[in-house]
Amino acid sequence: MALINCPECQNEVSEHAKLCPHCGYHIKQKKLISSKKTKIVFYIVVIAVIIFLFSIYNISPDEEIAITNVKDLKSMLKDPDSLKLYEDVLIIWYTDLEGDYNFYTYINYGAKNSYGAMIKSIAMYEGYSYIGDMEDIEDINIAETDSEKRNERLKLLKAEAPYLCYMAKGIDNEKDISKEGVKKVIRVNKNKIMRRINLLKIF
Repeated sequence: MALINCPECQNEVSEHAKLCPHCGYHIKQKKLISSKKTKIVFYIVVIAVIIFLFSIYNISPDEEIAITNVKDLKSMLKDPDSLKLYEDVLIIWYTDLEGDYNFYTYINYGAKNSYGAMIKSIAMYEGYSYIGDMEDIEDINIAETDSEKRNERLKLLKAEAPYLCYMAKGIDNEKDISKEGVKKVIRVNKNKIMRRINLLKIF
């Protein structure tokens, strides 16, 4: 028969004893209460983890767009781990002058360049294709004669148009997607995006 110390008076008692013969402490009852508390704490932790994982993995189609494009941007950086989102990611559904309806993603970010200096810019995506940064437009001369450079500038200007249109007019002709203008705007929480991306690195 093994002996244990009474939690109350510290005298030795049988491990099968319900009461301490020295002080009357209810040993079995306290063990049972302690066991129940442990189980309750365990279940609370499990439920909290499930809720946390559900909130991370339960994402909308628009959030998936933002996460996919931010991941793509991160993969192109000189120092991917230096990526910082300064604002929520902006997704604009837009109909252009030709009647094409598509979504554009704008990522206001900062990252370290080759020299370790932090640079700030706004990356532009048409659908899931990276078009360039807004600052790239200024790098191409408006009088550029090279056709490839001119086409690059036109692509950048086309990608910038929904952003400028939204900033100037807001949402226009929302129900009629055949007419030119901004139809829908979604802001995706920057913290949720980064949590999701970091979680994917772990799993």
